[in-house]
Amino acid sequence: MKILFVCHHFPYAAAPHSGGLDIYHYVESLSTHHEVSLISFVTPEEAQHIGSLQPLCRHLKTIPIDRSWKARLGRGLLRLIYPMQIGFTLSAAYRRELRQLAALETFAVVHCVAPWMAQYQHIIPDAAWILDEVDIYSQVAWQVYQRAQGLKRLYAGFEWWKLFHYELRTCRKMEAVVARSSHDQVWLQAHLPDVQVEILPPWFEGLDTLLQISAQRPTGNALLFMGAMNRPNNVEAVLGFVRDVLPLVQAKVPDVCLWIVGGNPPPQIVQLAAPHIKVTGYVEDLTEFYQQAAVVIAPLYQAGGIIVKVLNGMAAARPVVATSVANKGIGAEPGALLAVVDQAEDFAAAIVKLLCDTDYWNHIAQRGRQFIQMNYAWPQIIHNLESLYATAFARKRRG
Repeated sequence: MKILFVCHHFPYAAAPHSGGLDIYHYVESLSTHHEVSLISFVTPEEAQHIGSLQPLCRHLKTIPIDRSWKARLGRGLLRLIYPMQIGFTLSAAYRRELRQLAALETFAVVHCVAPWMAQYQHIIPDAAWILDEVDIYSQVAWQVYQRAQGLKRLYAGFEWWKLFHYELRTCRKMEAVVARSSHDQVWLQAHLPDVQVEILPPWFEGLDTLLQISAQRPTGNALLFMGAMNRPNNVEAVLGFVRDVLPLVQAKVPDVCLWIVGGNPPPQIVQLAAPHIKVTGYVEDLTEFYQQAAVVIAPLYQAGGIIVKVLNGMAAARPVVATSVANKGIGAEPGALLAVVDQAEDFAAAIVKLLCDTDYWNHIAQRGRQFIQMNYAWPQIIHNLESLYATAFARKRRG
């Protein structure tokens, strides 16, 4: 089968976002049995990784993002009508390269990553288009709106309204839609009862390695936060945790320490470094940190889709304490598979209980790992994706 991925972010093995990681590994796995091509925008930082994807792709097209004043002006005008992402991904060069691809190959399936990339659907109308909802983007926009104040709230509300309607319209044009979690699937099916929506769980780094980590509680009382630290939601989560939660934990467990692991930490995160707070920056191998962590934390205030840092902790047999927002996409049973709490006092109490109650620690650690083993086996995920492609292509041919 000839498959084309239409992307806005370039996917590669070390991409700092779960969407890029997912797509890279979908391409890597599918290329063993199919002819896979990919077209994507690329930043100067991403361009150095192009070579890693070329051996996997029959055709690989990359388009530098246009940052000229003309492009910025056009994007600004579009935002009066469309979601802001439409302007960011509107490109004559992208259209031109996509038309050249369409002239070279007859694609059976187009895997469209994010709803705003569907603006190019008319260029390859005969293929079965699958929309990849890495996140329910309008839900993330709704969270931003709820947390905003003043004039920012008005602006955020307008952006949510545009994105909500655009996202649903785009889904209706697809042969099928894939979501990362049952929560997202239920939301989409409630709004789109006539659209096929399937679950496509994410790939996450080092699953096999994480599953090999001993399920015994390590010595020490280390807490681990893992995530790209140039992302505002991660910065907000860490700052709030250090300010509101960590002192409450220290009052009960004086030797507790926090590891903040992730690339590109901004100055306000770097400045948190102290004897009981370690800021590592980017690390290539996370295994050591999971081995030594007693508890993994995900104190996120806003998030969409599946939060991979939560899955990582569960796979490593390390109890996770997360907010309801961080668990929403995963849907793991609170209290049985992980601790789910939203208030600072409750978050601290959950951590303290795990650090001090070995039986509870073992229960959460073992059940969490079992959940990952049952739901995130990669070969089965790829088999399900191939089946979805075949079904969507057959439906498209029937017309």
